[in-house]
Formats: sequence, structure tokens, C-alpha cells
Amino acid sequence: MNEITLTKTGDVILHLPHKKPRHLGTIRGDTFWCERIPEKHLLKVNSSYGFNYDFLRTGQFRFVCVFLPSGKVLETTREYLLAHGSFLHFSRQGFERQIFLKVRDFGLAQAMLWEAIQNQAKERKAMESQQLVLGL
Repeated sequence: MNEITLTKTGDVILHLPHKKPRHLGTIRGDTFWCERIPEKHLLKVNSSYGFNYDFLRTGQFRFVCVFLPSGKVLETTREYLLAHGSFLHFSRQGFERQIFLKVRDFGLAQAMLWEAIQNQAKERKAMESQQLVLGL
């Protein structure tokens, strides 16, 4: 069974059966920080980076920042990644369920805009439901 632990210093550790524990990244405040080496981590089929799905789904952080060796930082939000990512599961290779976000889909501005639009739609739907209940 897969288990993810969070240390007192914010380090996120993945424990897979019969494997050495893996450091996924670090949580600081409302941000998950991680490093990716393109030669090792970039899924070349669709130019994307993978993340542990269960960790993202249950996470209590808002932002995801990926440091690259070039010094570039890819930024997005947890909700945007969950909504726009693609699922791949490499269980035969011993990996956990992962969700991949294409490099071109990173960008904090587009993620924040998408979240704002989603929130407006939820508010509008709630208001319409309330009007129906009140008979307006």
C-alpha cells in the first residue's frame, strides 16, 4: 500500500511497497515546491510533468511550483492541475497513480483566471438555486 508522510519540516515522502522512500517535494505555507530534471522526469510523449494524484487530490495547499535546473520555475494551482491534467498509471513499473500536466499548461495567471471563472459559475448556480427555492 502506498503511503505519503509529511515531516515536521514540510518534506513530502512517498513510501511504495518494496521501494526506497522517495522525496516528492516540500510544502511551505500554501505552496508545494518540487524539483524536476527534464531528462529524467519530462514525459516526452506529451511534454508533461507527473505528480502523485492522491497527494494532490487530498492536499491542503493551493499552489504548485516546479523548479527546473535552468532556473525556470513552472507555476500553477493544485485545482487547475487536477482539472487539466491527464492520468497515467505505471503500476507495472512500480509507480503510483500519477497525473501529468503539459508544460504549456503551466502558468499562474491562467490558473488563477480559470479558478476565478469556476468560482463565479458556482456562485451564479447557488444564486439561481436560491431564487428557485424562494420562488423568484
